[in-house]
Amino acid sequence: DSLKGFTANEELEKALAVYQQARTDHPDDAVLARNFGEFFFACNYLPQAAEQFQATLASLPHDTRARQMLAKSLAEQGDAQGAEREYRAALLWAPDAVELRNGLAMALAGQGKHGEAIAAYREALRSNPAWPEVHFNLARSLAALDQKREAVAELGTALKLDPAFTPAERELERLRGAQTEPPP
Repeated sequence: DSLKGFTANEELEKALAVYQQARTDHPDDAVLARNFGEFFFACNYLPQAAEQFQATLASLPHDTRARQMLAKSLAEQGDAQGAEREYRAALLWAPDAVELRNGLAMALAGQGKHGEAIAAYREALRSNPAWPEVHFNLARSLAALDQKREAVAELGTALKLDPAFTPAERELERLRGAQTEPPP
């Protein structure tokens, strides 16, 4: 069984048993399925999480939270195309959701579609320009397309918004080092 890790933690094992019994008693409860999916996701049991989110969406196709979590589960399992599909579907119901736009852009970047990712990140920033993570992710796609000056500017913005954003600091140092290296 792929859930053997639960036996190492008695509280998780109890929670798992309660959820499993609840799902047995209420197999058509879509919200319960979503909650069970979030439980699995939090425990890093991604295939099981995806299964529960799919069960939710079978009854509630407009549940953007379940669709977003399904997309995250797929992305974490390396299925960037599946994640892209789910983020696009979620955006039909919540077109202004910055988290969904950021997730879509990350799925696009995960497929090497950095030009499309940049457009999606910029769309997310139109809705919420004060989100450092989106500036950071945009910078990474810009850097992937060798637009280092723009990437450095985005990282600077991310750090202005959150001076303790360590990944942005590291990426900025890396890019600045790459800019000053002499050509081979």
